[in-house]
Amino acid sequence: EDGYNIQDLHITPPVDLFFANFPSNYKELSLYGTGTYYFTPNFDASVGIRYSDYSNDVELQAKGPLVAPLPLSSIDDNVTNWLFNLRYRPHDNMAFYGRIASGYRPGGANFVLLDVDGTPLSDAFYRPDSLWSYEVGIKGTLPDGRFGYDVAAFYIDWTDYQIQVIRGGLSVAGNAAKASSKGFETSLSFAATDSLVFTGSLSYIDAKLGADEPDLGGADGEQLPNTPKWQFALDAQYNFSLGSLPAYAGASWRFKDDMPIGFDGYTDSSGTYWPPSNPNLELGSYSLVDLRAGFTAGKFDFALY
Repeated sequence: EDGYNIQDLHITPPVDLFFANFPSNYKELSLYGTGTYYFTPNFDASVGIRYSDYSNDVELQAKGPLVAPLPLSSIDDNVTNWLFNLRYRPHDNMAFYGRIASGYRPGGANFVLLDVDGTPLSDAFYRPDSLWSYEVGIKGTLPDGRFGYDVAAFYIDWTDYQIQVIRGGLSVAGNAAKASSKGFETSLSFAATDSLVFTGSLSYIDAKLGADEPDLGGADGEQLPNTPKWQFALDAQYNFSLGSLPAYAGASWRFKDDMPIGFDGYTDSSGTYWPPSNPNLELGSYSLVDLRAGFTAGKFDFALY
């Protein structure tokens, strides 16, 4: 993958205040596979492994007092990710499972921002981030197939996660220490008749910082931005015939809980106040109701919504 990031600031009268050309070349070689062993026809275990070796060649060509050039450099790293899965099926229409998996994102190069005295304000590179995900659940249908369900609980442990940080009024990439996310998700479906089908989903997510983060102005335990705690959706659809034409009518109701888009700022144990990197506004909760109806005539579909 070849990347380019060219930025040029034009002012009047013309001054070489800021110019940056940030070419990069990313290469990754991965080997991966998954194997499953059946202890019995109804109980099995899977193990997956993925080995990745990647390099990122970067260079920063820069002019002006705000940013320093970076000579051609190569970031080289390798990482191994794992997957462990257990599944038990007491009968053909039901399965219990537990899963543990890891993941990562590679690191990269930064703009090296300079203070007025030439002191670097930002690191030349940001680190990769990684996580472990733990999940248990049950899924299945009733024997007649009219009722289906999928319920799962999860916990995610996130380390060195990549963030945007402010240095001298400009935004560059950085790393925070850790965060976590836990909750549950469920989806249900019910065919009341051959023509009338109801579906629904519900989720709860508790995503929060795992340490004080001065760069974000977020305290340990504060809710992560853009993450509503509650969401649900309900849907109903009725299929019928309009004369000889297949037709349908349906409705849905979706709800999303309120959520912050930043942090509040906090005071640490030494009495130092760390302001939020961005103003913390709150997006209020909202509901969305959809109505729809339509029919099919030959090769054409007609719909109102």
